[in-house]
Amino acid sequence: MLVKLTSGDGIMVFLNGKQLLIQNNPYRKDKLDHYVLLPLQAGKNQLSVKLFNYFLNAVPFNIDFNIPQVVYHLDLPEVRMSKEAYFPVSWELHNPSTPHDEMGLPNLQLHFR
Repeated sequence: MLVKLTSGDGIMVFLNGKQLLIQNNPYRKDKLDHYVLLPLQAGKNQLSVKLFNYFLNAVPFNIDFNIPQVVYHLDLPEVRMSKEAYFPVSWELHNPSTPHDEMGLPNLQLHFR
């Protein structure tokens, strides 16, 4: 299930003990929206949210379940690798303002087959 979480200074999100999101607010905006995919299991699930407040007078927080449930998938062209060759892989923002910036895409994944 895809949800939108609104937070202030910082937020950590865990589902069934697994960390899904850790984000601070380096731009000191009044609030930030985060879209997180919750990999729910059959039966009961435990969602834990930890909020931080370092610079705001209030702690904004909201969980919105009423958003379009759309997940994008892109298959990239095949890359041939040889056994003894070195293939460096880097996936990051160019000149991020903070090393904690996850491109606003905490569920972005890269799978090798």
